[in-house]
Amino acid sequence: MSRVLVVGSLNADLVVRTERFPGPGETVAGEDLTVGPGGKGANQAVAAARLGAGAGVGVGVGMVGAIGDDDHGRTVRDAVAAAGADVDRVAVRTGAATGTAVITVDARGRQHHRRLARANAALEPGDLPPSTTSRC
Repeated sequence: MSRVLVVGSLNADLVVRTERFPGPGETVAGEDLTVGPGGKGANQAVAAARLGAGAGVGVGVGMVGAIGDDDHGRTVRDAVAAAGADVDRVAVRTGAATGTAVITVDARGRQHHRRLARANAALEPGDLPPSTTSRC
């Protein structure tokens, strides 16, 4: 059993760097695009695993969430697992896309986020370990 259980989102983060944010109806050229794993829940599970939460006591960190049956979902799940978290409770939702965040970062480092919940919204009480749902 996990000593730290994270229940939260798993997303593909699409990060666009630009000189400045556009105004309404305006197009501004992007300078760079990166695509990588993200989501508040996934980020917390990775951070806890990297900090050694529960180290030496079986599985220290467990992740509960939902992804789509797509490349983004596999990438996010694999990144969380590679950090040392247990991803057995990450549900794969066929027919739903993995959550996505489109993040624009300007030259000053300010960020605008747009989030599409997608498979994250398909998380169900049955996806939680039984000992967790009995305490809710």
